Amino acid sequence: KMRKTLGISTLWYLARDTSKILITESILDSLSGELLLEDNEISLLSLNGVGNVKKLAGLIRQYKPAEIYVALDNDEPGIKCTIEAVKIIEKESNAKIYMVRDHIDAGVKDLHKALLLTGRQKIAC
Repeated sequence: KMRKTLGISTLWYLARDTSKILITESILDSLSGELLLEDNEISLLSLNGVGNVKKLAGLIRQYKPAEIYVALDNDEPGIKCTIEAVKIIEKESNAKIYMVRDHIDAGVKDLHKALLLTGRQKIAC
């Protein structure tokens, strides 16, 4: 399978309470993480692929968060990216780093799959 993108791959950021940021690989994972963490004020950051991790430094310098929640995919690229992301965060800020393990503990690749396991993705109208 070949992956296709429409346009330029870059960071996706939804700024809310900029003192807290959740970092994931995909937008779906960010939105799922908001539900799993039960925090609709946390800012959401999707790398849109592990290749964008170096772009993280500028965003961290800009917003200076106090808390950063890292929830990258539980696969080889995601684990390598997590290590690199933590190094960047430690270099660029004094933020408290939290490793989100909901998906790892559930035995799945990412937060979106973990959310699907909970059945909490259904929203009442």
